[in-house]
Amino acid sequence: MGAAPMMGSIRVLPGAILALAGLLLVARAAPADVIVFYALNKPPQSVNDAPVPPTSFEPGVGTTDLTQNGSPNPLQNFRTDHAGPNSFVGLNASPSPGTMPSSVDDAFNKHDTFSFTVTPPIGKEFDLTSLTFNVEAGGTTNGLTRLTGIRSSLTGSTDLPLSPLISNLISPLTPHSETLTLSSDPAFQGITGPVTFYFAVQTPNGNDTIIFNDVTLNGTVVPEPASLCAWLLLGTLGCCYRWHRGRSRRTTA
Repeated sequence: MGAAPMMGSIRVLPGAILALAGLLLVARAAPADVIVFYALNKPPQSVNDAPVPPTSFEPGVGTTDLTQNGSPNPLQNFRTDHAGPNSFVGLNASPSPGTMPSSVDDAFNKHDTFSFTVTPPIGKEFDLTSLTFNVEAGGTTNGLTRLTGIRSSLTGSTDLPLSPLISNLISPLTPHSETLTLSSDPAFQGITGPVTFYFAVQTPNGNDTIIFNDVTLNGTVVPEPASLCAWLLLGTLGCCYRWHRGRSRRTTA
């Protein structure tokens, strides 16, 4: 009489383990969330060079303010402001008057950039999907091209592929959206430490600006593989303990 219940418990054990493994894998395949979001639509700031804090971010994620990187030559403009014929509100940025870069590469080399950094919670990692933002040429309608590009601490001096790689911001001076796809790049999957994104600012002169808004990093925060294995091991041990305990009771009976 005791054989049938015992065989049933044996059959249940691998099923329970597989179910637990499936739940943990589903956690890694969760829909993309907003890792961090910067809504750069505050009223004009009277003080230049003020870092911009994130508007929202995924709970537990470490974030920094949106900050310029032009030390010892800060950007000529770095403030939330109204600009352009449509009074587009956003982060108004222009290169340092002491550098005036001639290209996007030159802007990166001269640190005419601003950036933000995100760090996953302890025991978890990032699978990033996209970086999006709105952008517009500020200043006067002079027909001159203003350029921006993006790099990351994971890719070093390699420009990340905007579509197009460099935004050509000429008239009409209206905001448009840019999307940088990260989901197909292995460098942005399984990130266990900090990652920084840098935005270049290159304009014809210091009176011409580029305006950025709604900077959004999307992705998922998932358990690290080691954490998944630990949970799976604990679940397996728990199932084994319950099966062994039930078997001991039946044997005693």
